[in-house]
Amino acid sequence: MVPNETEIQKTILEVVKAHPDIVWAERMNSGVAKMNGRRVRFGFKGCPDIHGLNKYGKGVYIEVKGEQTEKTAEQLRFINEAREVGALAGFATTPAQAIEIIEGK
Repeated sequence: MVPNETEIQKTILEVVKAHPDIVWAERMNSGVAKMNGRRVRFGFKGCPDIHGLNKYGKGVYIEVKGEQTEKTAEQLRFINEAREVGALAGFATTPAQAIEIIEGK
């Protein structure tokens, strides 16, 4: 059975948090919810699934994708802009790909 994107995110986040170069990493939710009768936005369009910081002071941003999930224009823009300023950022469908992002490969 193929794991769904939520299961992949959970596994990747565990691997990221356990990496010796990572100081902290957390799941960042984004979207819209209704609260007290009004719509509230969380995060922003293109917001990566995992945000973190490595011990060298670099931001770490990982967008987790399932095998069939498409990348959005907003996600591509965020990842490219993060890389341009020196952050470690990318798309991962497996823990091994997340480690490659963390290690700058």
